[in-house]
Amino acid sequence: TLHIGKERTTLTGDVPVLSAGSPVKGSIELSIELPIGYAVIAARYYKHTPPNHDDVEYAINTLEDEIEKIASRVPQSDVVFVSQDDFVSELADLCDVAKAPQRAIPRDALEQLFGRFAEASMGRIPSVEEQGRSNHFYAHLLIARELMHHLNIEQLIWQKP
Repeated sequence: TLHIGKERTTLTGDVPVLSAGSPVKGSIELSIELPIGYAVIAARYYKHTPPNHDDVEYAINTLEDEIEKIASRVPQSDVVFVSQDDFVSELADLCDVAKAPQRAIPRDALEQLFGRFAEASMGRIPSVEEQGRSNHFYAHLLIARELMHHLNIEQLIWQKP
């Protein structure tokens, strides 16, 4: 289970491992805690709303350092993370994933979403979907993206609680 909290991010439980993209071929047991949560990132690094390029780069550097410390504990291919966090359901909406009790967000879709929001941090006028987003939103998105990118996570699945 992936949980992005205010002060920490946890990866716990059985993490499904796919076989050539699907179906699930097994799982591994994880218990990992990163000392970085969405409120920590927003308070420490995001001095602007939306965060500007420098804000995002400083946050990325910290996240990459923390992820590097735990990367060897996560399989390097075909990993899926499951989350019941409401934010992951919001990400699924923004990635145009159909409403269902279980919603799979492919890494490529999250990368495209991150790219759209990153362009706003570089000065592009925010689109309607980007307007009014809090720095907590941007921090959540960045944490999810960095985990998927650096841990080679194939999908982030929101599962209805």
